[in-house]
Amino acid sequence: MNRPSNGFAKWMAFFLVIFCLVNPKEATGRANRTEASRPRIKLPIRIYHDYLVVVKGRIGTLTEQNLIVDTGTAPTILDASVVGNLGLKVSKGILEGVGGDKPSQVAMVPDLEVGPIQRTGFQVFVGDLSFLKRDLGIPIAGIVGLDVLGERDFRLDYAAREIVFDPTENENEVLVPFEAHSPLVILKLQVDKEPFRLLLDTGAAGLIFFRSEAGSRMERKAAFDERNGTGVGGSFSVREINPGNILVGGKRFRLEKAFLANDKSMDDRGFDGLMGVGALGFKSVTFHFAEHTVSFVK
Repeated sequence: MNRPSNGFAKWMAFFLVIFCLVNPKEATGRANRTEASRPRIKLPIRIYHDYLVVVKGRIGTLTEQNLIVDTGTAPTILDASVVGNLGLKVSKGILEGVGGDKPSQVAMVPDLEVGPIQRTGFQVFVGDLSFLKRDLGIPIAGIVGLDVLGERDFRLDYAAREIVFDPTENENEVLVPFEAHSPLVILKLQVDKEPFRLLLDTGAAGLIFFRSEAGSRMERKAAFDERNGTGVGGSFSVREINPGNILVGGKRFRLEKAFLANDKSMDDRGFDGLMGVGALGFKSVTFHFAEHTVSFVK
């Protein structure tokens, strides 16, 4: 869980989980999916700070729980109060973040349900999410990642304020392939003709590059002095940059504001930064897991 501070926070209220996974090679895989045609299911969502998606779900016996939809997270994170209310046993774990590693706790959840998706008997991180209640004004029971949501194709429609499972195609979509070997969604794109690999993160308010991965290519684009921020692994600093032209799915976009985070170098991270859905003005994103593609609509 990461949150910038002071002037930086005025632009991005906070980018939710800048990097929160055990290891791409160790995260829970997705279950097998049926090829049969299934009816579309729609759930209403609430959007905070113009990008942060909250949906209702069930965790064990607890119904109508507020869950943040975050494709940049794996495994899923539950608030410590929820784990306590369910009487779940916890054990020690390590949470990796931009600022470094942080001791954490893990627990086995009996079942979790979001719309048509139900996961049973799986491991989650346990954390203190009370700061989200202070920021958003509502209690947050958990942050749901692709270890849960990767069960079925879905669309996040920010304009219609809904999540649609097994959605139909949209003729205006910008289609982009993602790397199939990762439990997360990593896109290949070009910034001023240089290749980058970015994690598609619905918990990020914009475009964030990691200095440890992209510093030599992005330092020259820095526009302002460093500012302080705080992440799941501790404190880090960021600089505002002007990335320029970005090529996504064969289409060119112009972006004048992004950030370069002074992160901690990590083995096997596998990507250069994060891309929020709204960074380039997209109004919806659809995840096609069987085809290993995502599609955006402006």
